[in-house]
Amino acid sequence: MGRKPKELPEEDSPLVGLANWLREQRERSGLTYTELAERLDYNKSTLSRAVSGTELPSLAVVERFTMACGGDLKTARRLHWQCLREFRVKRMLQEEAPIHRDKVITPTDLWSALVGTYALSGLSYRSAEDKAKRLHEQGILAQPIGRSSFHNFVKRSTPLTRTIMLAVIAVSDVPQSEWPLWESAWRNARLEFVRAAARDGSPAGEEFLRRQREHLPKIWGLPWNN
Repeated sequence: MGRKPKELPEEDSPLVGLANWLREQRERSGLTYTELAERLDYNKSTLSRAVSGTELPSLAVVERFTMACGGDLKTARRLHWQCLREFRVKRMLQEEAPIHRDKVITPTDLWSALVGTYALSGLSYRSAEDKAKRLHEQGILAQPIGRSSFHNFVKRSTPLTRTIMLAVIAVSDVPQSEWPLWESAWRNARLEFVRAAARDGSPAGEEFLRRQREHLPKIWGLPWNN
C-alpha cells in the first residue's frame, strides 16, 4: 500500500486543486506511489512534493504523472497554468499596494494601478508581447510592445509612457469603454508631475514647464513621451 500522503492544506487555491487532481488520477489508476515512481524513474519524494499542495511541480512532472495514470493532459496543463498565473500575480503584487484607477493622483499611483491590472491578467511577458502584436494587427493598438518593455514596466526600470499604458490595459482585457477613464488617470498623473517640477524650481524644471506650457490645453492633457 505505501505510506499515505499528508493531508492537503485547508485552503481553496489552484495549487491545492492541482495536487488534489493528481491524487485522484493516481487513485483511479490503482498505482501505488512506489509503482508510479518506478514507472517515471522519479524518487518518491518528488512525487510527494507534487501532490503536497504546498510546492508547484514542474510541468514535466505533472505531464508524466498524468500520462502514467492515464489522465487527461489538457486538464493537467490547464491546472498547472492556473498555478503559474497565481504565482505571477502574487510575485508582482508582493511589493505593491495596488490602488484603483479612480484614486490616481501621482505617477507612482498610476504605475501601481497599472501593475496591479497587469498582474491580475496572469500574462507572462512573452504572452503579453504576442497579444500586443495581435492587437496591433487588428488596429486596436497603434504600435506593438515587446516583452522587454513589459518586463521593464513591471520592474519600473524604464519611463512609463502613454504607449506602454495603453498596451498594458489592452493586453489585460480592460474594456475599451474604460480607456477614457485611464486617460483621465494619465492626465492626473502628468499634471502632478508638472506641478512637482514647478515646485522644484530647478532650471531643468523651469525649462520643462516653458517647453510644455503651450500643450497644457490639449484634450488628453500634457503629451508624455509616446
